[in-house]
Amino acid sequence: MAQVKRQADDLKNWLVRYRFPVIPIEPLVVIANERTVIKFDPRDKIIPYLVIPS
Repeated sequence: MAQVKRQADDLKNWLVRYRFPVIPIEPLVVIANERTVIKFDPRDKIIPYLVIPS
């Protein structure tokens, strides 16, 4: 999760640097392999919305 958040921040900074309009950017991880098992702590309320199957 840290990687996708860092990449979203990098993209936001790049847009500002090159004077593009500020747009909402939401980090999202898409798992392409349908056999991948996604496990997370059931107490975590955010991760299930940020990591999804394709």
